[in-house]
Amino acid sequence: MSFILNPLQHMRSVRRWADTGGVHLHLSPRCMSLTLTRGQRVQRLAPRFVVQREGRLGYIRHFAEEGSFAGWHVADPASWPLAQDKLAFKQQASAMGLRVPAAWNDQKPLADRFVLKNRFGSFGAEVYGPFNVATFDFSQPLKPGVYFEQFISGRCAKAWCWNGRVVAFELIEPPYLLGDGLRNLKMLAASRGNVGRELAIEKSVTMLAFQGLTLESIPESGQRVWLDFKYASPFDALSFENKNVWSAQEDKVRHQFARAASLLLAFLPTALQKRSLFTLDAVLDEDRRAWFLEMNSHPMIHPDVYEHMLSTLMHG
Repeated sequence: MSFILNPLQHMRSVRRWADTGGVHLHLSPRCMSLTLTRGQRVQRLAPRFVVQREGRLGYIRHFAEEGSFAGWHVADPASWPLAQDKLAFKQQASAMGLRVPAAWNDQKPLADRFVLKNRFGSFGAEVYGPFNVATFDFSQPLKPGVYFEQFISGRCAKAWCWNGRVVAFELIEPPYLLGDGLRNLKMLAASRGNVGRELAIEKSVTMLAFQGLTLESIPESGQRVWLDFKYASPFDALSFENKNVWSAQEDKVRHQFARAASLLLAFLPTALQKRSLFTLDAVLDEDRRAWFLEMNSHPMIHPDVYEHMLSTLMHG
């Protein structure tokens, strides 16, 4: 995610596109808005920032003394029901033949492994687990808006879709520790993981328990111990590498995401279908099957989106 939050990557991408089309750029240092001019055509883009307040992530649109830059987009883009309600998204996606995890909100489990989610949450907030049916206490009532969702193991996938077409795609392996048969997990976390720094492994106690482990467990040599399962993780490694791997995906993977993006475009407001940006979150399992989780109408902008987005906005 470091690549996406680096404003220089965004400016390089926009400038590269503008130079090929004779578009003049003006960046306001006061508010970070970006104005594009080509002849009589003018397009103003508003900045988007990610901030953390009271332990929760959220967006702000004004340039303040806090937050990380998350890209430029048209000012005040609209949202739509499938991007706001995870259960509504799953119901519609399933009706269109897309693969989604089972979901339920009563005490009768539909899967042996599951997570708890808030149907209206964002930024991975209010996601708890994973849990096993055999060890979970079902006597506690669910909070309003919370539901059970089947847990799917695999790599985290995020597709950026412009006008119903995938234009950027990340596929992230969850963070893990590699056992050596000698040290316990707390000792391993103090040295290194696949993220290359000391880890606050106490944040992974639920994930460890799901694997039948504790902080004092000594994993076997070569054993992978997973620390998290979400796309945005506190264990993310600092990297400025572009992780857009869409062009490198095999046809099986590309077809699943391209089909989903095209089908879901029809459920956007008509006025947005020719200038829409949304992301699709999914898990890609070991058989390279995509399990679609949700869509987001206000995502962080991947720098590789601009080539497609700006061509539409400036040239129609």
